[in-house]
Amino acid sequence: MKHKEIIFETEIVQYLTSHDWLEGQSASYDKALALYPEDVVNFIKNAQPEAYEKYAKRYVTDTDKHLVNEVAKNLNKQGALFYLRNEMNFICGKLRLCQFQPDLPTPALLEKYNQNILRVVRQVYYSEKNQNSIDPVHFAVSADEVYMATSLAGKSNSIAWLSHQLSSLHDEQQQQVFDTVIVLTDRTVLDSQLQETITQFEHKSGVVVTINNKEGEGSNLQS
Repeated sequence: MKHKEIIFETEIVQYLTSHDWLEGQSASYDKALALYPEDVVNFIKNAQPEAYEKYAKRYVTDTDKHLVNEVAKNLNKQGALFYLRNEMNFICGKLRLCQFQPDLPTPALLEKYNQNILRVVRQVYYSEKNQNSIDPVHFAVSADEVYMATSLAGKSNSIAWLSHQLSSLHDEQQQQVFDTVIVLTDRTVLDSQLQETITQFEHKSGVVVTINNKEGEGSNLQS
């Protein structure tokens, strides 16, 4: 089984790195901060140079260390999902941790969007107390609909985030790429978690609909 997992991981990494993703190492992941510090700093430096310069003026020594520590502190308070959607406030200004693809792109917004850093790490050893690790996750996409199936707990945030992004994805002609996003799960607990998490991303009525024995009306983003 372990041999098959290694082959599967290799295929995922090879595919992603051939599509503009970077491959990282678990040693570069900061277990205490739960961050990949290099990517946090580089994204802010490249996508928001003015904001970084303001921060550097306040923290002249060990600027990057202060920055990632403060990012981690804020993430611990509100969670990663909140700050992927909202700006992070600092004494010296505001920062964003990602740039969504603009619905109506301008050169300035596209330049920031292209600064997003996508990284895959084959095995992330995330705990300071043991050698537990997280493997890569695989999502299957078809032409007009997206189906994501998982029996693994703890994936709610990743699935919800990808569902939200895919439901709002547009092509170069500004046409919606996917008509429907369908999330499938075989666990009652995970199903409940997904419903709650996905709803947090999209508050507009009718966009997110639960499909079960009692509710059957479809919409753009379903769980």
